Amino acid sequence: MQIVELLRHRTRLVDTMRVALLFSASYFLLNEVSFIYPLQELNITPWDPQPALAVALLFLRGRFWLPWAFGTVFFTEFFIRDLPVSVPTKLLLAALLTCGYAVIAGALRRTLEISPDLATRKDVISMAVAVVLGAGAVGTVYVGALSLCELLPVQLYPSALFRFWLGNSIGMLVILPLLFFLADPTRRYELWALMRNREAAMPFALVIGVLAVVFLRDEAEQYKLFYLLFLPIIWIAARHGLAAALVAVAIIQAGVIVSVVSSDREIFEVLELQTLLLCLVFTGLVLGVAVDEWRVASQRLARAQQLTLVGEMATALAHELNQPLTALSTYADAIRLLAASNAELGAPLVETAERIRRVARRSADTVARFRRMAPNRPPQLHRTSIIEPLRRAIDNLHERTERAGVLVELKFPDDLPAVTVDQERIDFVFLNLIGNALDAMQAQPEAPASLRIELKRDGRNHVLLTLRDSGPGVPLAMIENIFEPFQSGKAQGMGLGLAISRSIVESHGGRLWAEPGSGGIFHLRLPL
Repeated sequence: MQIVELLRHRTRLVDTMRVALLFSASYFLLNEVSFIYPLQELNITPWDPQPALAVALLFLRGRFWLPWAFGTVFFTEFFIRDLPVSVPTKLLLAALLTCGYAVIAGALRRTLEISPDLATRKDVISMAVAVVLGAGAVGTVYVGALSLCELLPVQLYPSALFRFWLGNSIGMLVILPLLFFLADPTRRYELWALMRNREAAMPFALVIGVLAVVFLRDEAEQYKLFYLLFLPIIWIAARHGLAAALVAVAIIQAGVIVSVVSSDREIFEVLELQTLLLCLVFTGLVLGVAVDEWRVASQRLARAQQLTLVGEMATALAHELNQPLTALSTYADAIRLLAASNAELGAPLVETAERIRRVARRSADTVARFRRMAPNRPPQLHRTSIIEPLRRAIDNLHERTERAGVLVELKFPDDLPAVTVDQERIDFVFLNLIGNALDAMQAQPEAPASLRIELKRDGRNHVLLTLRDSGPGVPLAMIENIFEPFQSGKAQGMGLGLAISRSIVESHGGRLWAEPGSGGIFHLRLPL
């Protein structure tokens, strides 16, 4: 156990160091490449993408990274740029920026509770509104502080605030969704599949072609032709969804910056281009996520039709099996009565009969549970602690875990609030997830078997359950397929357990998903 904890601690330490170095290096690099058209050599530019890194870090990793983010911002903004102010003033300005990014991240994580996969229009629109309003609020305070420090004339305050707001808004709206996608395993795989898709290469080539058509003309005509870029964005978003729209928008932003840097434009022309691009980004985001939602709805409808058929079959099968199981239990009772008349055979016969009776009772309970889960039965919702059905599932599988030598670790906070669930159906979900974990670990008996179940509050209105087993894990290519009906990685499996489990969780307004990695990782999110 100590060795396992030591390895976990070492893995966390390596991961922390990697994230810290990657964040700082990326922040420094983006600060350098984005330092174009600065206002009075201040770091107020019409394109400012590095705040997206700070917001993503604090959103994904939490407020404990605030000191590291502050140190990176302080070093980058005020040592590399070397503002002519005292060190306390530099610290104050860096703190204003960092606190502003932390407020945006906190609003996204705790107030708006968006999901990093940006799977719904609510998530995308909430992110966009929070970014735009947050950039305006941070700019108001930061530019005001520059004016108070006499680094910026008061008459330039409106112009500086607009530049700051536009640069931060467009930078975060382009970069932040991509960072969220890279942090989410499913969306990361979607991006990787998109890059390997030859069909997707044509729309991206069209984007580059339209960029060339727009920016190789006279500057006076470029603003008129800029609207042509809406056509490939609409095509890409409608055909390939949000992931492709984000990549296309990033390509367009890069093209605009290259054009701006390679030409001698007036600042108002650059601001006009960026304002047009801001409208383009909103179009791509909203249309892309709408297409994603339509795809998910279509998949759920197809899955619901399959599961309805499976439910009808299961109900019919349960009805047919109910009488044989009752007869089997009766025969076991008859054996016990007959054994009472024979002292020599009595003990082994009674023991055998008791085993038959236990198996029959367990099978009958399973059949009864399936009948109660029939599609035409409305859910029986009750307010209960999620720990209770979880412990029931662990107790029911106690014999299997002991026989396999699996160390089960359950971790949860004492103040975890209750959830509203159908206990029969949520019992099935937990039994299926834990049973699948035990099956996966049995596939590699040479490795030490352990199952870690962790519960925690996820935002204000949700609870998150994470199961980690020491099995081989879920391959990246099967992350979504394993939840489809009749898709099973087990030789004797029917491929229905996870499909039914996801359907049950979604009927509760929750979400069930898998994560690739070393060992099986499943997440279950339920509303409070």
